[in-house]
Amino acid sequence: MAEARQSQAQIYSIGLVGSDSVEENPELLRRLSKDTGGVAYFPREAESVESVSAKIARDLREQYTLGYIPRSLKQTDTFRKIEVKVTAAGQGKLHVRTRQGYSPQAVKSIPAPPETTAK
Repeated sequence: MAEARQSQAQIYSIGLVGSDSVEENPELLRRLSKDTGGVAYFPREAESVESVSAKIARDLREQYTLGYIPRSLKQTDTFRKIEVKVTAAGQGKLHVRTRQGYSPQAVKSIPAPPETTAK
């Protein structure tokens, strides 16, 4: 879990469960996905892996990125929890899915994108 959090990756899971195997752990997939800002899906007979894949693709296309600079950059080895709340007039209750937080040390290790020059 710690490595998943530090990777800065969103994890979407499609769990194909149903047998009595002791190796199956759907709750672990749910937690792993939720902690990284993704979703775990467990398609039933009426829902196909193809339709779940389409939901994931739509979700990825409809994402926004928020950023901020924390007040203190000290204690870079601690996990920082975050909470995002959204309101929009006339829209009723909105649902926001985010990762549980981030590790500043992991963010520092992400390479900067290459510079581009306009022609």
